[in-house]
Amino acid sequence: MGCPHYLKLIGKIRRMLSEIEVFLLKKGAHVSPLKVTESELAATLSMPQQTLSRRLISLEKGGRITRTKDGILLTKKSTSEAISLKGSIEAALESSSSIEMRGEIVSGIGEGKYYMSLPGYKGQLTKLYGFEPYPGTLNVKLPPEEVQKRLLLRERKGLYIKGFEHKGKKLGGLISYVCHFNGTSAVAIFPEKSQHGLNIIELVGPIEFRKKFALKDGEQVDLSFV
Repeated sequence: MGCPHYLKLIGKIRRMLSEIEVFLLKKGAHVSPLKVTESELAATLSMPQQTLSRRLISLEKGGRITRTKDGILLTKKSTSEAISLKGSIEAALESSSSIEMRGEIVSGIGEGKYYMSLPGYKGQLTKLYGFEPYPGTLNVKLPPEEVQKRLLLRERKGLYIKGFEHKGKKLGGLISYVCHFNGTSAVAIFPEKSQHGLNIIELVGPIEFRKKFALKDGEQVDLSFV
């Protein structure tokens, strides 16, 4: 699944940079310490706190991060390796190769139905993609080895759906991407503010995907982003 060059790049990233380091880079921890608790970081990365704790200790012993009262800072060693990957990543993102992921269907917490029924989101999705979204999302959970692909996808330019105010509450914007699965097209949305971790992808479309394809929790699906 996916082109050999892209898979080699993913393998290289995994060998050189951990999921924690990628997250810290995105938060600017190569410039200044990131103030974050272990519990917050574990929740963000959808990782058990004990596992996170062990990995942080390993990164610290390996000279890849330093931890002080001011937060977590990436070391020169980690940052240098990230810089060396920059050219390869940019080339991959600019190529026409698709990014493909495999995950399993999971139930959401019911918020998708509410948010996709709001005119502020529904109207913009209709205008951008030419369909009125079904009020609900199909959630796909990625295994740990696929999360890096989602991080790469988010570096591609998606279509922005603006946030708005509804009944006195400010709702955040969404970044969206066209996605193909089960022989049909969908739109993957990435809320700026989300209750989900990095391992959940929310899909919207003109139909109820779960009913249309008789999808059940735990079933595997392949997602393709071009």
